[in-house]
Amino acid sequence: MDGEGYQGGFMRALRDKLKVQNIFHYIIIFSMLVMLIILVMGGYLYRFYYKTVYDSFCTENKSELNTVINQHENDMQIITDIMLQTEMSTDTTKFFLSEQPQKSTALKAQINLYTKVSQFFDQMFYYYQEDEYLYNHSTSANIDFFCKHLQLQHLSEEQFEELLGQKLKKMLILPEQKVDGHFVFNYMSIEAAAIYMLPLAPDYDGILLFLVGNDYYDRILHAEDRNNYIIYNGEVIAQRGSLVISKEQMISSLTEELPEEVVQKEVSFDGERYLLTAQKMENKIVYATLQPMEFFFDRMLSGQWGIVMLLLVCCIPAAFIIMLGSKRLMDWFQNMNHLLNRGEQHAYNMEHMQADVQALVKAERESVVMRKTVFVRNFIRSDYACKEVVLENAQKVGMNVDYTYYVVALVSDREIGRENKAFQQMLEVIGKDDKTEGYGVHLINSNQKLFVIFANEKESIEQMVNKMFEVGRTQCEEFVMAVSYYHEEFTNGSMAYVEAVTAYDSRYLVDNSRIIFYNDVRQPVNWEIIPTITLQNLKNALKTRNGESVKDIIQEICERMRKERPSMFTFRWIYDDILRILLAEWPGAENEWNQIYNVFTLSRCQSIEDFNELLTEACRMILESETDVQSQQTSVAENAMHYMNMHYKEADLNMSMLADYLQISSVTLAVEFKNETGVSPSDYLASLRMEQAKKLLKETDLLIKEISLAVGYEDDHVFMRRFKKYTGKTPGQYRKED
Repeated sequence: MDGEGYQGGFMRALRDKLKVQNIFHYIIIFSMLVMLIILVMGGYLYRFYYKTVYDSFCTENKSELNTVINQHENDMQIITDIMLQTEMSTDTTKFFLSEQPQKSTALKAQINLYTKVSQFFDQMFYYYQEDEYLYNHSTSANIDFFCKHLQLQHLSEEQFEELLGQKLKKMLILPEQKVDGHFVFNYMSIEAAAIYMLPLAPDYDGILLFLVGNDYYDRILHAEDRNNYIIYNGEVIAQRGSLVISKEQMISSLTEELPEEVVQKEVSFDGERYLLTAQKMENKIVYATLQPMEFFFDRMLSGQWGIVMLLLVCCIPAAFIIMLGSKRLMDWFQNMNHLLNRGEQHAYNMEHMQADVQALVKAERESVVMRKTVFVRNFIRSDYACKEVVLENAQKVGMNVDYTYYVVALVSDREIGRENKAFQQMLEVIGKDDKTEGYGVHLINSNQKLFVIFANEKESIEQMVNKMFEVGRTQCEEFVMAVSYYHEEFTNGSMAYVEAVTAYDSRYLVDNSRIIFYNDVRQPVNWEIIPTITLQNLKNALKTRNGESVKDIIQEICERMRKERPSMFTFRWIYDDILRILLAEWPGAENEWNQIYNVFTLSRCQSIEDFNELLTEACRMILESETDVQSQQTSVAENAMHYMNMHYKEADLNMSMLADYLQISSVTLAVEFKNETGVSPSDYLASLRMEQAKKLLKETDLLIKEISLAVGYEDDHVFMRRFKKYTGKTPGQYRKED
């Protein structure tokens, strides 16, 4: 019995020790948690690495596809422009050779001009179906002779002639196939070609034939580790690559209707997995690239060993840190017990230690008023990224702002002192109302009070601001209250503030014995005063630290605004918008940027001169800051822009010529230029030409044809179409609006 009693007593003592919150228990648990965290971290790293590698794999395929699309679609636009011009040239296209042989000379000269436009096609032919002759840039031939001496691999002479005799209503493309015969021997040095057949509206009695040689597809579709495809009407027009996949298999993977956006999915052929990236364009041409998933798995395998080694490396220092930390923690506990005059029996007991520490230490908490003030200021400055973040921060300060609408109200009175009492009473009125939520802050720099009011109904907000107005009129003799428009987007706090300021600034022009609503005093806003290319040039000048260019561009912006005569609200908001764009790229230190970008300083912006001063100061701080604004732009993009600015008047300037000048490929030019400037080189050139054309239309009396030539377009019809697409107006309409 004595032995059993001793054993039972030992077990009870052991259980009692385990129940005690001893530091050793926590060290063991902590060590196990650290090991578990390392394992979880390893799993997370693996998943993160998997996603990163897969996203990179998908992005590479999209980039490859975009390169093909940009080149081919640019060339498709060229032959479409040729078709449109040919449709308008009926005098030189619709004739019988036997009756008007002199017109064939003009037609061949026109075709010869078109063949110099692009390297896309090797030969261009025109066939008027009412006659029996077909023309290229140097000769004419009877249709029977042509079909006999242009031998196609997949079409007989009779089938080809029958196809040419049909009145097509839309583009037809014959897939790439071997070609032979007299025409190939005398006029082309190709082995295979795809034939693009474009009917001429509106009578559809003429056809343009473009023979695109295999060397063109070798150039734009070349790939060593993938297959690239151009598909039209369910047929593979051309393909290049090292993968052995039949055209039927490829077409079967694109059976569903594709949207006009990039589609990526995994497909399987003969047990092998591939990543298919495809996009369908407006002209119904489908571009696709196919790469084996094996490349992705190889990358993953090479990175897995790195993750394993990382985990092993983490375990060793983690064990050492736990041991070292445990020793220091026990030493700390002993010192704390010594300071608290506790015995050794409580040396490592955390319950007793916690009670003593809680009795000695009290956390300092921020006051409710200060926290609400910070929230309102951040809300007005649009510092919160989305509504969810706004709601989260409001909840932290004890506010529920999950409502549909909000407004910003500014109040002031010249009689300092009594307005503080009115301010407190307004806060009390807001706090008692169960249909609204809001708070107010002091704006020291303008001696104003700012309120933000939230509600689900506009009527509730209107009732609340009327109550606040009555309080202000009762307490203050010269009380003014200005209210913004109703807003729903919670990231537009700064816009609401600018509206309230604009309404407040009109207090001398309207009856301020009642509430001044922005909706009653607002003026039309022109948001398109500053072209995108101008802002891009400003960013480029800042990147290259070119102070003179920055000064000139700011002057140009101010001149545009002076000419447009914008409202106070417009140029305040444009200043805010430009600063947001610039500071998004050069964030800098918060205390530095607050000097030049703070929504509460927008009230200083009273004129174009103020706008110039504020924007100049902002750019100066960016140029002089320690933030790395050194140009990240490659010499390729910089030289390309310089060359285009110098030679945009030349009609034969194209991306191929520009690439040759820079001694790089067209693909390299397109990719590097887009990465550094955000636009393609062709779009930059088009914008440059259109901006110069707008300037000439406004400042000169030149004819439209003369302006077309002055900005690099030999054909004024092409110029007018592109000008209308760029501005939404014809050149004549744009000039008359001055």
